[in-house]
Amino acid sequence: MIPFTKNDLASLFTPQVLDRGRQLLSAGKVLSREVVGDGMIGSVAGSHGEQYAQTLELRRSKNGRLLIGDDCSCYVGSRCKHVAALLLNHL
Repeated sequence: MIPFTKNDLASLFTPQVLDRGRQLLSAGKVLSREVVGDGMIGSVAGSHGEQYAQTLELRRSKNGRLLIGDDCSCYVGSRCKHVAALLLNHL
């Protein structure tokens, strides 16, 4: 797994999405997380108990910026609070 920092996450998500991800993490909504190569798969419960599946892959650009390819089964689909919670859980 490519290492990343809170600053990397701040470059990927809006402050509001990161805050909601922190809330989900604090509430114990990250149900599973497995590192797979340079990515991760996981499951995060939504605000109302729904369970969403995430897959993501991380890489670095030539200038060192963290890049993400992600998918979530929620209606947002990517770069959502569920993906943020999964990544925050890995810090």
